[in-house]
Amino acid sequence: MIEIIGLALVPIFFVIALGYFAGWHRSIDNHHVGELNALVMDFALPASLFVATASTPRLKMPGEENLFLVLGLVMMALYAAWYGLARILGKATQQEAAVQALTVSLPNYAAAGLPIILAVMGPAAAIHVAVSIAAGSILPSPVTLFIQELAQPNEGGSGARRALISRALSRALLKPIVLAPLAGTVVSLSGLQLDALVTTSLQLIAAIAGGPPCVMLPLQWLSDPALRQRSHAGLNKGEASNALRRAVFFHRQGEIRDRTFENQSFRASGLSLITAAIVHWNTVYLDRAVRQLRAQGATVPDDLLAHVAPRGWEHIGLTGDYIWSVPDPTASFRPLRDVWATFPPLAA
Repeated sequence: MIEIIGLALVPIFFVIALGYFAGWHRSIDNHHVGELNALVMDFALPASLFVATASTPRLKMPGEENLFLVLGLVMMALYAAWYGLARILGKATQQEAAVQALTVSLPNYAAAGLPIILAVMGPAAAIHVAVSIAAGSILPSPVTLFIQELAQPNEGGSGARRALISRALSRALLKPIVLAPLAGTVVSLSGLQLDALVTTSLQLIAAIAGGPPCVMLPLQWLSDPALRQRSHAGLNKGEASNALRRAVFFHRQGEIRDRTFENQSFRASGLSLITAAIVHWNTVYLDRAVRQLRAQGATVPDDLLAHVAPRGWEHIGLTGDYIWSVPDPTASFRPLRDVWATFPPLAA
């Protein structure tokens, strides 16, 4: 099994490293990623999906309905949930919330799923990737385009808005990546057999469906400073969380030495409980501190608060006994420090 996984993953990371080297060495212009993306999404991937669906026996095709239904329900449920959270809690615009929801609900199975599933399960399993891509292209992608078009200013009245929405939906549904698996499904259900010459010709272009996406990833990384900044911000948050856990788990030099899996789970659960309590404490008092500063006339921008993570522990006593008791609803919060007394005003 390790050998199978290695055969599936090592070539992908090799191509990613090759793309990074090509972009860093300027062998490939990293500002022309769109052409590679068009090659994959408009030609190579549709050809691969068409061959995968059209080559599927007719008796196996009805069984993919359940996969399409489950994937569609999960995608749209995640889409709706994240869109609501982004609009209500994140105060995002309709366009921003729609793009965020699409990113969360639509995994990158086009670039990673196809080469991995072919190496692990064989060419016959490509039908599952085709169904997944069809579900994503038919359901959340057109919804995102629909929301994007609705958010645009309407200068031509209701008739122009309807025409704009109609064009957006037609562009979303008439993409090759949507039409290819649908056409392959029709061929499969009709019982027709693809000619060997047609199959071989399509497989020639379909063979590159997994390579260029892996090359485009490092090219986009090198050409997009904002992407690198967001990635580093996410990594910093993850490292801050790991540092908090290491600080809490000082006993036995941070090693879990329990022999049984049950005891190991208890130890890990206890660590998660303590770190969650620290994060909750910090969150409550950060909110109170911000409210107090704003009440005193200080300017605390919301965009800066988005980068404040409640994972500090310098003010937490980590040594001693942890006593869990029923909270007292009448107990008051601890008093906050006076920031203005800490930093006295300069002499005139």
